[in-house]
Amino acid sequence: MKSVVKFFFFLVLSIAVMKVSAQQIPGNVSSINIDQLSDQQLQQYLNQFNLSGLSEAELESKAREKGFSSDQIQKLKLRIQSLNAGSSNNANKSDAYSERNKVAVKTPALKDSVQGLPIFGADLFDNTNLTFEPNLNIATPDHYVIGVNDELIIDIYGYSENTRKLKVTAEGFIRYPELGPIKVNGLTIEDARIKIKKELTKIYPGITAGNTSVQISLGQIRSIRVTLLGEIQHPGTYTLSSLATIANALYVSGGPNKIGSFRNIDLIRQGKNMVTFDLYDFLLKGDLTKNLALQDDDIIKVSPYYKRVGIRGAIKKPAIFEVKDNEYLGDVLKYSGGFADIAHKELIRVGRFGQNSREIISVKEDQFKQFPLM
Repeated sequence: MKSVVKFFFFLVLSIAVMKVSAQQIPGNVSSINIDQLSDQQLQQYLNQFNLSGLSEAELESKAREKGFSSDQIQKLKLRIQSLNAGSSNNANKSDAYSERNKVAVKTPALKDSVQGLPIFGADLFDNTNLTFEPNLNIATPDHYVIGVNDELIIDIYGYSENTRKLKVTAEGFIRYPELGPIKVNGLTIEDARIKIKKELTKIYPGITAGNTSVQISLGQIRSIRVTLLGEIQHPGTYTLSSLATIANALYVSGGPNKIGSFRNIDLIRQGKNMVTFDLYDFLLKGDLTKNLALQDDDIIKVSPYYKRVGIRGAIKKPAIFEVKDNEYLGDVLKYSGGFADIAHKELIRVGRFGQNSREIISVKEDQFKQFPLM
């Protein structure tokens, strides 16, 4: 008898489970029991009746048009609030704003001098406290160009709340659930914001209405490969962070070698010269405006120096300085920090190789700014 009762109880329980699991979206709105819907079924209803991303007033008005009762509408509001809270908690647990990973690089050392005089700027690449390593925790630069393996954080907040971390595929797309692929490769972060926000309005009408906002930022960043060639201490191809700049690439490669120019460093991108970087702008003025951010497959070419002069004696920084065609003795004197306190400031002697022999020229103070160097 007990066996029969157990079997009967099991049969009733099985039928009940089958009915719950087989529950489908009914055609009659009034027969929908909001309390018994799973979160997935609720989301299906919201999508089916175009109720996603609406404000409370818009939701109530739209739901009444679809035939929902006041009781059902009230329960819908409560369930939607619960869904949004759950999405927010899950986003926090996933640590959407974790720190970006660094790209490890090995930095070679450089120690160069000529006839006892140091090459001005060479010690820059032997300084372990100065690496030019990009700050990975800065706000996303608007001019940053998105590439394969970058990660975008899409934060939807307001009436609808959701956070997604999406990686750019090898084909250059991100895939947002219920929306499909969106191509972002090659876009700046600002252009990507505009495009993604426009696509999201298809499933979040509240964005257009103004009660739902979208924030898009850069999460983990990709690595890029940059080639350094010419008069470099260690020429070759280096893997760097996608936020790296010309100066960062020069540092990890050891900088210019003994005959390498500090003032004629070209950034070549797809066969075009993007900029000529002059390290003296940074060393003497702290100017890094031409220190451009690098992109994948960029080439940095260091040419041989064209003209160098050495300055020694009663000056503040005896060294070898690189000189351009439009620079004179007065410019080199300024680069060296000027005269020492004990210097005879009215006259400088310049030694050079003349046509037939070595010659010494005495240059007076009023000629410093016009005297050309060899």
